[in-house]
Amino acid sequence: MRIQYQPTRSEMKFEINESRAGDIRQYLFSNLKRDAFSQEAGGLGYPVCSVYLDSPDGRLCGQTMDGKRNRYKLRVRIYDALSTSPAFVEIKRRDGQAVKKQRAMVDRQSASAILAGQRAAFVPLAGLNGQLSSSFHRESIALNEFCRLRDGIHAVGVNYVSYLRDAYVSPDGMQWRATFDRQLQASPYELGSEITIPVSGTLAVPQDLVVFELKFTNRFPYWMQELVRVFNLTSVSFPKYVNCRQVLGQKIPGRQTGSTVPCTASA
Repeated sequence: MRIQYQPTRSEMKFEINESRAGDIRQYLFSNLKRDAFSQEAGGLGYPVCSVYLDSPDGRLCGQTMDGKRNRYKLRVRIYDALSTSPAFVEIKRRDGQAVKKQRAMVDRQSASAILAGQRAAFVPLAGLNGQLSSSFHRESIALNEFCRLRDGIHAVGVNYVSYLRDAYVSPDGMQWRATFDRQLQASPYELGSEITIPVSGTLAVPQDLVVFELKFTNRFPYWMQELVRVFNLTSVSFPKYVNCRQVLGQKIPGRQTGSTVPCTASA
């Protein structure tokens, strides 16, 4: 049950290869530990699959391509292909480097309805002990806000964005996090269909490319600064949804073919 709530934080992204990823992973162990889900999955990590929503004119994609400082994304995220597993309705807001997320856990049938633009009442799923989630109120607010933003731009589910994630976290909290994302794939989402992990997709990155992210609350910690210096890393833009939309050849109305994402933008 990945019902983790994160404080407002900053994110930095880097494009690295597998060889560099191995060296960085060893460096991380002096400050972080592998998170429980990565430990369970082993190997390259666990699957992360999202269906991103957008308006008919691709407004949310366009905001990222324009490098708009204050913007948001709407997505429904899953972690396996089981129809009985929950889905997570998420709002990801960005203000410059600061990122804030809201999420609510729903069943797969409700997720499909939400992606099709239907209004879904929040019905909390029982936790592992059969009790209602203690975050009921927060999740209800998140789902209502998601639907408000969705309806305001007439957004529906557009694309699958899926990859494997290997994650590392602070031993005693959530103030630090590092992730390695691999095998980014893009697939169209068919409205009304059950959300699941696609069996095939279009690879959106070179096979050897790994998207490495550093995530932190408050100040950029000294040990992360040293990591960036030691490995000579340069922060880049890598908005996964935009990259997947482009690799699928989906045009944004009013934009020229070949438009690129400015280096100041990331998502």
